[in-house]
Amino acid sequence: EGALYTREEVPAGARFVAWANLSADASDLEGEILLGKRTSAGNGRAMVTVTTGALSWPSAAAGSRDVRVQLLSPALVRGDDGHPRRSLDAAAWEELAELEHGHIESVEERSILVKRGSFMAPWSHPRAALTCLQAGSCWRLRTTDDTAATKLRRWLDEHPLIGERTHEGLGWIAV
Repeated sequence: EGALYTREEVPAGARFVAWANLSADASDLEGEILLGKRTSAGNGRAMVTVTTGALSWPSAAAGSRDVRVQLLSPALVRGDDGHPRRSLDAAAWEELAELEHGHIESVEERSILVKRGSFMAPWSHPRAALTCLQAGSCWRLRTTDDTAATKLRRWLDEHPLIGERTHEGLGWIAV
């Protein structure tokens, strides 16, 4: 329900999904793990399962025009109208990465929306929940040429966070 660093709890049965590039035999990662505080009292028990082939995007070769981005935490990205974006299309990525219009020719997206609140520690006050792109959302961005792909990768490497409320843990990305 809330971010793990807030004073809220993760409800029993909550699922967290992430995309990972693992070796062919990742079965040693599966099993029970303990998260958070008071694990000796039975809290924080979680199961890790690995499902292969959930995302079938081929690996990007060196010099590829494809750039893949995954959200590691929910992201609040607003559009020109000030409302939270429901998705990130080519124009949105070009605006974020400060690329000229037309440098990203296509976007393949797997994203979900989620309502997300947070906590203002200095005032001990919760913030209102807003629509965010859910952690685990992925994009494959196809650029028009290698130069645009290099520029996009460089920008993403220098900016590991996108959107607003990044100081609250929102918007972490992996490339």
